[in-house]
Amino acid sequence: STSYTDITNMNVTITPTASSSKILITFALGLVDDASGSNGGYSFRMLQGSTAIAQGTGGSVNQNTGFIGQETNNADTVMFQFLDSPGTTNALTYKLQFKNTYNGNIRINRSQDGQNSGASSITAMEIGT
Repeated sequence: STSYTDITNMNVTITPTASSSKILITFALGLVDDASGSNGGYSFRMLQGSTAIAQGTGGSVNQNTGFIGQETNNADTVMFQFLDSPGTTNALTYKLQFKNTYNGNIRINRSQDGQNSGASSITAMEIGT
């Protein structure tokens, strides 16, 4: 998609025990570009609820958590960590979204050519203060 779309099963919910706690979110995305014959560019972002967090501010086109440029039929694993300070003891849901920024198609947690694939995961951990 050329607009941000939720990545299936890439969400996690955590309920902090103290409002002073921080939440460490770690994720890994196993990616492979399809064999469409052109290189691609892809953006991903992290949300807490419906609010985008962990975003860069310098881009003139996209403010996102990250960008991946990928060659045809290449496989990569992208890893990322973010320390959030939510200031609440309410349940928090973190999720990832992805969009096609330039050409190509990408597959997450799947193989295109029967040889390259990767695993994806997301974890949230409370850090008491």
